[in-house]
Amino acid sequence: MKTLKTLKTLKTRLITALLVALSLGLSGCQHTNINFTEVQAPTLPEFKPNNLPEVAPLAPTLVPNPEVTMLASGHPWHRFAANNDGQQQWVLVGLSPNKPLNEKALISELILLRELALQAEGAMPCGDGMQTRLTLHSIKLSMNCPTSVPPQEIIASLLGFLRAEGYADLDLREVQRRQGLQRQFEAVSGSEIDRVWEKTVLGEHHPYLTSQEDPELIKGLDQTVVAQLLEELVAENQWLLISYGGSEETQVLADAMSWLPKPQQQSTSTVMSEPESDGGEILLIDAPGAVQTQVRIGYRLLQGETPSTEACRSFASWLGRGFSGRLYYDLRVVRGLTYGVHGYCANEPLSTTLQFYANTGVEHTGAFVKGVLDHLELARQLPMPEAEFDTLKQYLQSQERLLYASAYLAQRTYVQDLLNKKIPLSQWLAAQSPNSLQDEAQALFSRKPVIVLRGDRSVILSDLQEKLPDWPIREVSL
Repeated sequence: MKTLKTLKTLKTRLITALLVALSLGLSGCQHTNINFTEVQAPTLPEFKPNNLPEVAPLAPTLVPNPEVTMLASGHPWHRFAANNDGQQQWVLVGLSPNKPLNEKALISELILLRELALQAEGAMPCGDGMQTRLTLHSIKLSMNCPTSVPPQEIIASLLGFLRAEGYADLDLREVQRRQGLQRQFEAVSGSEIDRVWEKTVLGEHHPYLTSQEDPELIKGLDQTVVAQLLEELVAENQWLLISYGGSEETQVLADAMSWLPKPQQQSTSTVMSEPESDGGEILLIDAPGAVQTQVRIGYRLLQGETPSTEACRSFASWLGRGFSGRLYYDLRVVRGLTYGVHGYCANEPLSTTLQFYANTGVEHTGAFVKGVLDHLELARQLPMPEAEFDTLKQYLQSQERLLYASAYLAQRTYVQDLLNKKIPLSQWLAAQSPNSLQDEAQALFSRKPVIVLRGDRSVILSDLQEKLPDWPIREVSL
């Protein structure tokens, strides 16, 4: 009897435990009630003297200009004064203004691993002074060396990174592994929203998307593929030489550069694609269980369209800079809907896009998106006060100065300016006023922006529909 009673007790406890576990499981599948944040009218920052000392207006930014010599090899040599480190720096630059570099990330990985291998062998003239930078339209290989190192030796070392035989002993499986890890990281980091954004504003067949990260090419990576990539890189870029300090006979430099093809005008017949969305709808990437919503809101500026690229950069700072930017001040400082919201104008030779980006809590999603849209509408309707315009202008001029605050940044800016051939922002700002800037804002913000969100659809959908009833919501994925 005692044994039977014990068995019944154990059975009762087991059933009770199962019921408790089941109830917990069911409750875990249900979302707790969320109090969604209410919409508020925009609050603008005020710009008052507050008895602060007066600051004199910034003088125009002094942009260093090089002496340009055409070498006998047909390549320009841009010669700057020496940097302050007492060394010489030689920079090999390839520009591709009308076509993006093919497989930029893969080439960058190959160069990095070759550089590490050469450093381990002590086979570079000054390996710790090596710098590499690849953008969509340029490649920059530079080396900072003591003045005792012959320039032709430095240039020959840089050119070695463009020759296929230099990669013969490289373990390409390591390249594949690192590329695979990068893709896995992107898959779990939420960066898919940026891929969807690019695909939406540029169009699926835009060169910036079709020229990058071919999984089959990486999977079949071998020495033949490496040789083809480097051959294309050398042939399709316009090559030039930049130096800081150091000196050499022009014929010696011409001989060193003669292996590279002479610069030729690129074809301008690059096939562009139309945006997948012209705005007016919310594209939602479902991320079940996400406790935050990622937000991307913005525009693609079409060729020949107002506003100018300078205005695009101004809008990014007017609304999207930290602290005194309108979005940051209202949505972060006043209302606490995000830890930060920022603006960015991506000005590339084949596209210009303006984007405002942030993360917000699921309970704030509708109010946050509505808040951004309200600020865009306010910027469309009214010019900014004179004090706000003066603050913006000084901020942008300070940002421009920072671009030349170090040798590295100045060099990077110079190469970028060779691609885009834009006027200094301070020069453009000097001719602007609150009314002229608002005219350009009216032209752009009269369009409905592209909105891409990544968040838990089951949680935020009803809030978005309630606060943005005129915006259809479409679920998307990569």
